[in-house]
Amino acid sequence: MKRFLPLIALLLTLASCQVLGGGGDDNAAGSNADPRETIYWTRTPETVVFRTDVVGGETAQLFTAKNEIPNCTIYGDNHIIWTNTAGDNSTQILTDIIPDATLYRFFTDLTIADRIYTYTAGANTQPPSTTAPVVETLALNIGGREHITDAFGGWTYPYFESILNRCMALSEAPAIYEPSEAWISAVEVPYDSNRPQRLWDNVASGLDLAQIADGGEPQWITGNNVAIIWALIRGGGAEVQFAQDIRNFNVALQVPNVTRDAPPRPD
Repeated sequence: MKRFLPLIALLLTLASCQVLGGGGDDNAAGSNADPRETIYWTRTPETVVFRTDVVGGETAQLFTAKNEIPNCTIYGDNHIIWTNTAGDNSTQILTDIIPDATLYRFFTDLTIADRIYTYTAGANTQPPSTTAPVVETLALNIGGREHITDAFGGWTYPYFESILNRCMALSEAPAIYEPSEAWISAVEVPYDSNRPQRLWDNVASGLDLAQIADGGEPQWITGNNVAIIWALIRGGGAEVQFAQDIRNFNVALQVPNVTRDAPPRPD
């Protein structure tokens, strides 16, 4: 009887390996692998590694849409920028640096638990409509593979909301983001009493909104005016009106790689 004990022990060991996913199973190999072998990304501050965004809608083509910032973006140098909208129409822009270990866990959840690669982008295949639909989008760029999916790609509520909330919760020490350089453009608009209004002194500031609007092209600016206008737009909403002398303007401040579709920095 004793001579059968080693054989029984061997069989039990093999069975337990199969239950735990051993014996050469591909999934087990992936779970034991160093995450840096499959989860890696380009380590530059300009690289968008992950982004949640909401695009489209009736306001997408408005001049003031140039001020919009995606909900949550993770960049190649591990910094993150996300938006926090208050009930009074003001928006905080927050930033932080996220440790590698935290990002590895987040990206692992996206690829395995959330199965993000199984969902496609279907917004472009929808029938033409008189109104542009509002579309939630997710983009992931790791392991040498860029993947984009949207609300027409097969996932259902609250898939997007859950991932967005987890992205915004990655930071443990958020800080207010304030740019120091940006493209500024302006367009004259009629006075609207339903819009918040801010007085702008072109002499004191050294920045003439009328000249920018009349020129019709964005200008690259640096210094205090960037932070001031940024705060005025974030505090009053994208359609806040700037009153200079007897004229009123909508202003767009586009920060490269932060606001959506911003032009690159000048050479």
